[in-house]
Amino acid sequence: RGYLKEPAQAKDVQVVGSEEHHAKEMQIAREAITLLKNDNQTLPLTGSEKSIVLLGRFETDGPTISYTIDHLKQSGFVSQDAYVHNLATGKTSGNSNASTSIVIDYYLQKDGDTKFKEHYTDELAQAIGKASAVVVFTACNSAEAIANDAPQHLCVARAIEQAHAAGAKFVLMTNSLPYDAARYQQADAILATYLSAGLDQDPTTRKDGSANMGAVNANVIAGLNVLFGEASPNGKLPMGVPTAQENADGTAEFSAT
Repeated sequence: RGYLKEPAQAKDVQVVGSEEHHAKEMQIAREAITLLKNDNQTLPLTGSEKSIVLLGRFETDGPTISYTIDHLKQSGFVSQDAYVHNLATGKTSGNSNASTSIVIDYYLQKDGDTKFKEHYTDELAQAIGKASAVVVFTACNSAEAIANDAPQHLCVARAIEQAHAAGAKFVLMTNSLPYDAARYQQADAILATYLSAGLDQDPTTRKDGSANMGAVNANVIAGLNVLFGEASPNGKLPMGVPTAQENADGTAEFSAT
């Protein structure tokens, strides 16, 4: 069986998935968050941002984003009566007349086993057009993800253009290898969180003990904590990020730092 060991026993899994270990996981995730760019003190987002769009890569980012916004309401970093509208599910919460509104959506969906296609609805475009701040999650596991014709790049580039046309701040939250930070220097702020998202797990399910061992998007939670000022970005970039420029033929070219 080579390096494979005996299947983990239930007790072992419960230890690994214990609240103590999840707390350590969250601590590590928070300490890793790195602020790569922050023009004009864009971050943290404060009460001046009355209309915020939080755009995950996939629909599965929604539960983590919603959980974190609920937590930030309880901790006082988001107004308790803020109106939250998840465009993907249609669910709403808070006061529809509140001065602060938050829209949650996603921009990619699967197209077969390995490909993706754009999920950029008219409703999303309208929300960005009314926003004062737009936050977009990205992931870069290879150059393919940020190629000119890649669905992720097309959506991110469109979101940046629409956000700035509306006078909104644009924040890039890079959730994997931070090389996409070079591709989107038009962003007003860039946070690196270092781990891909999309686990579709809500930590509140641990309270009844039914899913205490499930992994969650700790990096997304930590990144949103920093975004709204509950935590500070104390991480250090572990690698050099290249500079990027677009060639006359539309291709992107990267040079080493």
